[in-house]
Amino acid sequence: QLASVLYGVYKRPDAKLTWKGVVYSLQRMNSDLCPGGLTALALQGLGHYLELGNTQTIHLFGTDKHPAWTNKVLDNVTFVRHN
Repeated sequence: QLASVLYGVYKRPDAKLTWKGVVYSLQRMNSDLCPGGLTALALQGLGHYLELGNTQTIHLFGTDKHPAWTNKVLDNVTFVRHN
């Protein structure tokens, strides 16, 4: 059985939502968005910018727009799209 996160967004009851899971879901929906820029550098261990506060900014690159639910599903993550 699935648990509702937002209207039209569901998850398994025992699954933990992460920003990587959101990006994976976008890619499974045939979106061309992928992490890049400062986010990609941080994933490789080469980031040298500190995030102040609780909010984490994820930079996505691609031509598709990200759905409105992406910035509502996680409280401490903001997705920014670049083309």
